[in-house]
Amino acid sequence: MSFAIAILILLYVYNELNVDKYHKNLNYLYRLAEKKDNHTYTAAKFGEYIKNKFPEIKYFTRYKQFGGVFQYGDKKTIKIENVAFLDSSSLEMFTIKMIRSNREDLLRTNQSLIISESTAKKIFGEADPLGQTIRFENTVDYVIEGIFEDYPSNSSLKHNVIANFPSIKYLWGFPDYNVLEEEGNWSFALFLMLNENVNKDVFEKKLQKDIVERFNRPTEFYLQEFSDIYFNNSINDSDVQHGKKQIVYLFLTIALIIIIIAVINYINLSTSISSKRALSVGIYKTLGAHRKNLIFQFLIETVLVCITALFLGFIIAELFIPTFNNLLQYNLHVKSFYVYPFNIISIFFAVIIGLISGIYPSFYLTRFSPLETIKGSISKTKGIGLFKKGLMVFQFIITITLITGTLFVYKQLNYWRNMDLGINKDYILVLEINSDIRKEANVFKERIKMIPTVEDFSYSNGTAGNVHNGLYDKIDDQVINMRHLYVDSEFFDLYNIKVIEGEGFSKTNPEINKKKYILNEAAVKYLNWENIYEKKIWRWQCIGVVKDFNFQSQHNKIGPLFISFEELNNTVNIKISSKGIPHTIKQIEQIWNEMSPIFPFEYNFIDDIFDAQYKNEERLTKILGYFAVFSIFIACLGLFGLISFMAEQRTKEIGIRKANGATIKDIISLFSKEFIQLIIISGIIATPLSYYIISKWLQNFAFATKLSWWVFAISIVISIVISSLSVFYRAYKAASQNPVESLRYE
Repeated sequence: MSFAIAILILLYVYNELNVDKYHKNLNYLYRLAEKKDNHTYTAAKFGEYIKNKFPEIKYFTRYKQFGGVFQYGDKKTIKIENVAFLDSSSLEMFTIKMIRSNREDLLRTNQSLIISESTAKKIFGEADPLGQTIRFENTVDYVIEGIFEDYPSNSSLKHNVIANFPSIKYLWGFPDYNVLEEEGNWSFALFLMLNENVNKDVFEKKLQKDIVERFNRPTEFYLQEFSDIYFNNSINDSDVQHGKKQIVYLFLTIALIIIIIAVINYINLSTSISSKRALSVGIYKTLGAHRKNLIFQFLIETVLVCITALFLGFIIAELFIPTFNNLLQYNLHVKSFYVYPFNIISIFFAVIIGLISGIYPSFYLTRFSPLETIKGSISKTKGIGLFKKGLMVFQFIITITLITGTLFVYKQLNYWRNMDLGINKDYILVLEINSDIRKEANVFKERIKMIPTVEDFSYSNGTAGNVHNGLYDKIDDQVINMRHLYVDSEFFDLYNIKVIEGEGFSKTNPEINKKKYILNEAAVKYLNWENIYEKKIWRWQCIGVVKDFNFQSQHNKIGPLFISFEELNNTVNIKISSKGIPHTIKQIEQIWNEMSPIFPFEYNFIDDIFDAQYKNEERLTKILGYFAVFSIFIACLGLFGLISFMAEQRTKEIGIRKANGATIKDIISLFSKEFIQLIIISGIIATPLSYYIISKWLQNFAFATKLSWWVFAISIVISIVISSLSVFYRAYKAASQNPVESLRYE
């Protein structure tokens, strides 16, 4: 069991620590990142300017990712989430393995597009996709030029479709607004590949100075190594996958802990059966066997047990890998460890673990003199020794710490779900409109509002819990960077956002809302102006202040927010009645399908948007829970073994006690008291250890739950109750024997 769990964990750890290492040019790949505000957003002009200015750069690619609907065949549609817009040079920079293509110069035109192998099968089945035309968001026609191999699971980039980057202009307000030429729109990441022998630090300083002068912003860009992207969670980027090194180290520690628990069990059980093995050891010694030969024999036995356990562990891991992958949302394969060098490493560690497990029992079992063993003078012990007690306490310290950690992660999740976000988020649906709906946005709004169970309707360019746009300005040498949310006049009422100073946007006269803005409390503190109504941002006037509300993940503090008016935007917020929810959604879907038959109807509740932001913690709760269960199960197996051997050693004593009037309750108490005391001692030691670990973990969150004493108490109680079941069962079995049979035992 321990080897199986360790194999699964090490598969995950190996996968995480090797993210992006498959790129051949990894040592020369960088992303342009900003130091002050920890972002990676640049204008589309950055790439061409830097490439033309600096010979140190071999290739560059601009990058943006979002999802959308593709039309293909006879009015068929498919929604694809990971559509990447990249320059053609990306195929030279990144290791993207092409399976088939119908031309050599891929991604060169505004109609160029390549798709992953799995996407090709999903859309076209067995038909040939090359040369097929598919339409994106009912706006741009693309021709499929190639099929690439799906990205490996250990990649920070995950794309099902890659389109030519310049074609993004057709999806971004073209022709009135050309995002490729607009220097104020910082919405794109920029990846660079340096030439060999370029001094990165020297070039970085030169680049920093030049960008500030050219784009007239007091910003501090630097070159972030591509290999640093995956584990760097301090940078604000939503277009790449991220992992956490703390989780990797936690899992690695758990794997080690579970192996240690198994080793402890082996040592305890091996020494507990010393009376069984002592006689054979005595006979061997009498016949002339040397102690070192007997030690070697015991070590070989233990190593063989470990190698057998490893083999069985791989079988169990194969059985559990689908469940493990489902928990992690990964695609790991146990067979990855069957090949060289992993197979040799696995056997090597099994041998090492076998030697560690066998050293103490082998020395312990061979230390007695032949006379003592043959006379049987070492066979009668009344309890467990101090060494075994220490090992058992260590086992339960680990187990109680794991249980405590699981309970606190669950408590943190529960705290997030029930905390006051500063908004009303009950029964609010969120939709993303498309080009068809946009053309008749007012008609769509009126038709939805006519549904009796629809209480309110609002357009915005993001929503509570999901605001990504930013604002930049410079006023009197003060640099201003804030999040930017566009809303209509119904947005505040729909979410029950309180205007605490000034006024909100007018519902009766939308014209007066133009070039006006509202701040949240955090923005007022951030700007630190004596009178926020006097100074202007973007030459716009402030008209009010709203109470702080969570407009991003609950992992972070509430930051400054700039709210401006816009009657029409991409996000639809619909407040519905709590009664007849399925019927209401069906009516909304019917209107959607009538007005936009090409695009599939998809929606989210605001609750789901917030819940999605702590999926990692939910996953961690489940995995820690499983590990805690395995840990206490393995520990209780050892405990059951100890109590079994102890009962066997004291069979005669039990018979005498029962013959003298002792009840079953007295016998159970005799056996269980010592073990329960050890578990309580484990809990006392585990509590400060758990407190320290959990308090460190909670420091990662702006909104954290309290360290409640009852959680620590529950962890100890759970350990006592579960372990007591194995103790009581075995003690009851021993106590229930007929005294005559017990006395006849020897």
